[in-house]
Amino acid sequence: MARAARTKDDEPEFIINAREPGLGVGVLVKKDAERRTYRFLKEERSFKEAYCQLYIKPAMRVAPEIRAKLKPAKVIAGPVEPLAINEELEAQICAKPDEPGPYLVYADWLLQQQDPRGNLITVQSQLADAPRKKELLDAEKKLLDAHRAYFVPPALDAALRLPKRGAGARCEVTWNHGFFAHVRLAKNATPSAQDIDLDVVAQSVLAHPSAKFLRSLALGPLGTREYSYVKIIAAIARSKHPLLEEIHVGDFTAADIELTSTHAGNVASLFRVAPAMRKLTVKAGMVRFDGKIAHACLRELSVKTVQLAPEHMSGLFDAKLPALETLSLVTEGLVFDDAQLIQLTRGYSWPSLRHLVLRGVRGTAKLLAALHDSPLTARLASLDLGLEPAAMKKLVARHPHLVLGPAEQRRFAITDSQVVRRSPDEESMAAARKIARADKWLALGYDPRRGRVWGEYEGRDHYYVYAQLRDREAGCDCGSAKDPCKHALALLLLAANQHDYPEAAVPEALVRNASRERPKYGVARDEYDW
Repeated sequence: MARAARTKDDEPEFIINAREPGLGVGVLVKKDAERRTYRFLKEERSFKEAYCQLYIKPAMRVAPEIRAKLKPAKVIAGPVEPLAINEELEAQICAKPDEPGPYLVYADWLLQQQDPRGNLITVQSQLADAPRKKELLDAEKKLLDAHRAYFVPPALDAALRLPKRGAGARCEVTWNHGFFAHVRLAKNATPSAQDIDLDVVAQSVLAHPSAKFLRSLALGPLGTREYSYVKIIAAIARSKHPLLEEIHVGDFTAADIELTSTHAGNVASLFRVAPAMRKLTVKAGMVRFDGKIAHACLRELSVKTVQLAPEHMSGLFDAKLPALETLSLVTEGLVFDDAQLIQLTRGYSWPSLRHLVLRGVRGTAKLLAALHDSPLTARLASLDLGLEPAAMKKLVARHPHLVLGPAEQRRFAITDSQVVRRSPDEESMAAARKIARADKWLALGYDPRRGRVWGEYEGRDHYYVYAQLRDREAGCDCGSAKDPCKHALALLLLAANQHDYPEAAVPEALVRNASRERPKYGVARDEYDW
């Protein structure tokens, strides 16, 4: 959005409001024939032209720090060199990014090198165990304020410092042991927010040392009448990130904007950004998959758009996605050509696919006929075509193992049979079923960002337990050599039965206790000691 010119003598660089001096010094950000909008330190205010003529006066003396906040210098994305780096210790973090131990070892080394990130890791690790402790919160704020230019890229810092008055989308950062864990890029319709270039912010974030262990990146509302994510996606595609597990393009609701007014363009480049990516979500009115697509780790792909024509999906059907387990294509008009329908139903395209959502298909009779004796249908665990049960009757009779119905009614895609396959033996499964009841657990939670269910169980001892829903990772400090143990299996059974887990991040103390090294199968104490 273009700024109003400031070349005229009657438009000073900085102003004060003589009627409301408490607003402090301000700067003009927008002007038309009827109103002027000024940015103050804490908010933006708009005044009628007649009011401005009476009360808006030039500010005579403005402190340098006030000038810097009201008129920050234009930031340019670029790499920032860390004060100290230890590739061996960083590799240990990459190998176990959810465990606090490797971070704390790195913190000790960084402190020896006089790198303030060592202090930040230490304080934030302590905050993970005591998130409301005032002394720790004050220490964290003091560190971030003192070394903000080192910890936060300038482009992101400018976005985070925008006035917080009123509701509206903003950039957000979640920290984890001294580094960014989650970043959401968004802005509202205010003039100062519109002056932020989110493609510059994205590029500066991904190049910054604080984002070295970034796990998820989301693109939210853009504060305009039409959203275009094309430039931001291009900026993201210019970077490669070793640990980034989730990318979400179009993290908005119907209250923000209509789907038809959003544009993502070709998203094939996102598959090359993050070799560890497990989940990609794209929500936009225009989406295409053009060019070569390959990814060894991607397990979930979700697309919501207005229409997907065969030519928009060519790259997707030729993609090499050996680990893809969940595919969701939700549109108002989903069209397959004959070759794509054959690829889909014969199961050639995605060999690991277990959960399929196809909403808005044109020509459902043809699709149902192709799925009836399909090798793909035989191996699917769940299928959602958005159809009434009567239309699915023949398919259900042919494949009774299928879980059918709206995906949103099944919060957890995992099924009982999948839990059975993860069990090390029948005895573990039998023991797990005995304690797969919510009333037997002291605490239960679901961490959607990490895809984990977790809990605390009181048996002979107090046990901390967690289990990944999308892979075989699980942890428990019960001492059992079986992996997963009965406690982790019980959590998975509760998820398979769609227990109403409250959403809550996995406590770091729980992960730390549950991740202790397990003895080898056969030398542990009795698995069934309560």
